[in-house]
Order: sequence, then C-alpha cells, then structure tokens
Amino acid sequence: MNLLPKATASITSRGIAFQGLYYTCKTAIDEQWFTRARVGVRSKGALAYDPRCIDVVYLIAANGDEEVCHLTPQYRPMLGQSWFEARSYLADIKERTADIKKRTQHSHDKFKLAVEEIVHEAIKQKGNLDT
Repeated sequence: MNLLPKATASITSRGIAFQGLYYTCKTAIDEQWFTRARVGVRSKGALAYDPRCIDVVYLIAANGDEEVCHLTPQYRPMLGQSWFEARSYLADIKERTADIKKRTQHSHDKFKLAVEEIVHEAIKQKGNLDT
C-alpha cells in the first residue's frame, strides 16, 4: 500500500470525489458524510489508488488506517478500467455533453428567432388591418 500514489479527494453529496469518479465506503455511510456534504459540510480526505485499476481507492484516516472505497453504482459499468482509460472516457463524455449543449442552444436560438419573426409579422399585419 505504501507504494501506491497518494492524492486528496473531496467529500461531496454524491460520494468521495476523485478524478471525476465517485466512491463510497462503510465509514462514509455510517458517519453520514454524504448527507453532511449535502447541507454544506464539505471536507477532504487523503487516499491511495492503483493507477492500473479504478475499481477501488483506499481512504487513509488521520491515524494511518486504510479503508477500501468502491465505485458508486453509476460508475460500475467502468469496472476494470485503468485510470488512463477512465480519464479518456470521461473526457470523451465531457466533450460530447458540451457538443450536445451547444447544438441544443443553437436550436433554441433558431426557434426563438422564428417565434419573434412570427410575432413581428402578426403585429405588422394587425397594424395593417386597423388602418
């Protein structure tokens, strides 16, 4: 365990956040870390991880004890991936999401412009009818 890289994770309402993934462990559940984070009590924790596999990280307590933390359910389809594969996958998802948002905004803008043109034309026609 001493040879594994060390890092810092954030405790959030979604889990123990580390490099774009979320983990959970017995202590976090028993001590309601995620519930406390939901109401604004955020904290950080030291952990160790194996770069070859994202399946688990090891939370390091202040006294040096280690606890295994597992991926939360939404990330279980990624089990068995290396950190390199996971980062690549997450970057791809982020890029796709940004592209979808951009296309959605463009469609919304086109729709809004079309509605404004229809309203403008209706007002213009109403003005012609009133005179």
